[in-house]
Amino acid sequence: MPKQNYTVRLLIFMIFCAFMYGVLLVVWAAILPAKFAGNVKHPLGGGGHLHTRLAEVQDHAPVDILFLGSSLAYRGFDTRIWKERGYTAFNLGSSAQSPVQTEQLVKEFVDQLQPQVVIMEVYSILSTSDGVESSLSMIANHKLDAGLLEMAGRVGNILTFNTLIYASCRKLLGVDKNFKEPLYEAPDRYIPGGFVEHDSAEFRDKGNSNSVRKEPIAFQWDAFLRTCALLKAKNCRIIFIVTPTTSANQNMMLANPTETDNWFRSQPNYLDMNGKVLLNDSTDFFDSKHLQQGAVFKFNNALIDTLIDRNWLPVRD
Repeated sequence: MPKQNYTVRLLIFMIFCAFMYGVLLVVWAAILPAKFAGNVKHPLGGGGHLHTRLAEVQDHAPVDILFLGSSLAYRGFDTRIWKERGYTAFNLGSSAQSPVQTEQLVKEFVDQLQPQVVIMEVYSILSTSDGVESSLSMIANHKLDAGLLEMAGRVGNILTFNTLIYASCRKLLGVDKNFKEPLYEAPDRYIPGGFVEHDSAEFRDKGNSNSVRKEPIAFQWDAFLRTCALLKAKNCRIIFIVTPTTSANQNMMLANPTETDNWFRSQPNYLDMNGKVLLNDSTDFFDSKHLQQGAVFKFNNALIDTLIDRNWLPVRD
């Protein structure tokens, strides 16, 4: 057999295999209960209300402040408090958001929102997120476009790719076009502007799973630097914030410093709010990293006061 014919047949066979893999994957995920289809995860309307947040931001007006980051952002920065203090804001946080997802969101929405100040919650960078969890949520709850494909390619995880195939099929067939996420899913309530209010007083100590800390994965750090460069090119003031966590979690972070910690601490626009707000571990947190609503009020007002004192916020009449 001529070598050229062999190459063509091999290529056709590979295309056929890829097609059949996609078909079987979609059928597998559609038929089996989620707990049995572990190679595909499609958290449509999953925790964090990302579906509602992304739907709201599509036609949102420009804002003074844009919040970015993980669940510590969308559970920590209450846009209602900022409005009361005279600042319009939108919270584009998402569960376990890593720099790759942050970059995608900034590229898509910064021109529309035109923020003067971008506040980036950076705990997820310090805790070495691989971006897989957030990629699944983004794929399930956002539109299919080049940005989503680029994000999935950068994460480069088989679970991300499988979910992208399955989600793409659902989107193309219009399976989820009428999906509407409840604004209240106990104990969380979505607040217009992107914040999620938690109304349970129970404290759930999940422990400190990241006691051994590493530096951020290279592609995530590169995405972080690209995002900062893009925001600076748009004349946005960037502020890096570490939100308050329990004393046990703070001690774990301090006992295992990384070069990334030192890099952030050397930045003039970095602010660690631990110790700057009087908080009680058992009454002001619902787990080791997330604030109860009363503590959210104290934290946000303390943060606004601090930023005003440093002249880091837009001047108000």
